[in-house]
Amino acid sequence: MSETTTQSVASHPLGEKLLAALDKVADGILTVRVNTVIGTISLSTVSTQDENITVNIATQVQEAASTAVNMLDGDCNAVFSKGFLDTPAYVELHKQSVADARAIRADTMALIERAVETVQKLVTA
Repeated sequence: MSETTTQSVASHPLGEKLLAALDKVADGILTVRVNTVIGTISLSTVSTQDENITVNIATQVQEAASTAVNMLDGDCNAVFSKGFLDTPAYVELHKQSVADARAIRADTMALIERAVETVQKLVTA
């Protein structure tokens, strides 16, 4: 009788990459992040490794809002500069950006769901 040993996915080099990719996808699905900055800004860094974008904000008077919503547990983190809150047009712009991001997320979830269903049909056929 021969004994079969199996290697965990995480211990395989491709498995490590797959798990890291899935972790990144899960974070992107679970968290909606919206940043609105009013003022002079410049794109500073675009890293191809983790796809983070760093934005430099000039030192002149700037207004900003940042919202992050965990779509799984409903936890919301919102940060606004006072001047941002004092300007209704800025608040409305940020509110619309959050609504747009949530709609895009919903569309993405629907696409993922259809893709999973298609794969399941192929696997079970």
